[in-house]
Amino acid sequence: SFAVVFDDTTMLAASLKRAVRLHATSPLNGSWTTTLARVLSSAQPASKGDAVTFLSLNNLADNPGAVKTGRRVGRGIGSSKGKTSGRGHKGQNSRAGGGVRPTFEGGQTPLFKRLPKRGFTNNHAEPMVPINVGKLQDYIDMGRLPVPKEGDDPLTMVDLVNAGITKASTIKHGVKLLGDGADRLRSPIRIEISRASTSAIDAIEAAGGEITTVHYNRLALRA
Repeated sequence: SFAVVFDDTTMLAASLKRAVRLHATSPLNGSWTTTLARVLSSAQPASKGDAVTFLSLNNLADNPGAVKTGRRVGRGIGSSKGKTSGRGHKGQNSRAGGGVRPTFEGGQTPLFKRLPKRGFTNNHAEPMVPINVGKLQDYIDMGRLPVPKEGDDPLTMVDLVNAGITKASTIKHGVKLLGDGADRLRSPIRIEISRASTSAIDAIEAAGGEITTVHYNRLALRA
């Protein structure tokens, strides 16, 4: 990137004409060279002393007035924000680190304490990673999930992780197979999974496959 400044438009026109003649004598000449030459020949030179500056990376700038400089505080009373810097005299809000939280209501019982609690967190829940049967068929079509042949071991959660359908770090209590996309399932797959919905079981059996639910504890899942 570079910038070229011409103090005279005539100098600019002469430089462009020389460039046109250079390209016209080369084997890469075309209609654009003729057009450029005609435009330069018909152009009227500007008044002497006009400067032409090409835009480049080293002269990029905002338009004048586009960016407003913030007012500095504490720089004398003539700056309109001196002495107390717009904070007033004394008090909690004038101190460094002062102020109150947005939910503070002056000491009265705040809204989040006036309203009752709702629901609870089940510490004994065992959330499963949901996977739909339609997604299994998509990965089979992409060639990322193999269909077990007769005599082969069924698909397991390890195969699902290796195919990229889910991550091992997200499986805390197992995987549950759901029935979304059952109309797309065509491959007769045999799979061992933690849990499965009724629609997922019906879809796999309708395609000629077999599904087995197997329980794994946390230690077995880590292995």
